[in-house]
Amino acid sequence: MRPYTLVDPFSLDLDDARLPGAGMTFGALPPVGKLIDDLEAFGVDVPDAAHWRDLVAATQAPAAPPSAPGLDFTAEQVAAYIRESAAHESIDLVPARQRAAAAIDKAMLASIRDHADQIISALKPEFERGVQAIRSALDLGITEDDDQRTMRRASAEVRAAFEALPVVGAHLDEILSVRQRISLWAGAEPNLDGMVPQIVNAYRQGIGPSSIDWSVCITKPGSRAQLSKRDPGRPWLRWLDIVDYLELRTVSELEPEDLLIAAGHDVASLQVAAVQRLEGSETGTVSNVGTVSNVGFATV
Repeated sequence: MRPYTLVDPFSLDLDDARLPGAGMTFGALPPVGKLIDDLEAFGVDVPDAAHWRDLVAATQAPAAPPSAPGLDFTAEQVAAYIRESAAHESIDLVPARQRAAAAIDKAMLASIRDHADQIISALKPEFERGVQAIRSALDLGITEDDDQRTMRRASAEVRAAFEALPVVGAHLDEILSVRQRISLWAGAEPNLDGMVPQIVNAYRQGIGPSSIDWSVCITKPGSRAQLSKRDPGRPWLRWLDIVDYLELRTVSELEPEDLLIAAGHDVASLQVAAVQRLEGSETGTVSNVGTVSNVGFATV
């Protein structure tokens, strides 16, 4: 396992998922609208999105002035009019609008978290479409050693499949980015709750990656397949390497072991430690040999 650093070049976080800390005030909410737009671009019907847009628009709409008092007003109504009129004429409405918008965004992120399984399930067909395109290229004999030079002698079908790979790789990367943001922004597991404070603070300040092992979210249960660092020149290569193990899993489909792996725990050592504790309890002794905790390690 590779030790985590604040400038970890092997982070598996996509650039979009790093946005909360990039150029934003510490603790600021991420751009919820971008996540919703990206989900809808994949054909996902995001629960509460339409209502969220209506509420956001309301935070920007000018407030209607209160009705002027008449002889039919009571003294209490006149006093209320004065308060409402003063508030309406205030030139410092921006902070109040920002507070309202932030509260609405926070509620929308909570909705995305609560509907994470539904949203991820809706992404599965798009993910599988990309996987099938990668698998078809592999079936045609395309390997990691192929490039434009080797394609000169390939058939038209093979060349077409090879030329489509960058688009396919970007397609899968975009889905991975959405999945990461559902966790990092909305809080669906695996999330920052499983990481040590140093990693959490570094991510939220935009000076470090989440260090979450996202492989568990996109591979079959028990496969232990590892997604490698993205190669900008060949973005499809990381997907070709593990195509036989790819499967987009919902939050409820993740096992406790998957969440331990996502948080950087050495599961094998944890299992050994558990056996040693069990054996120690049976013999009347207690051993802490082999105990493993999350100390901020990430895998690639």
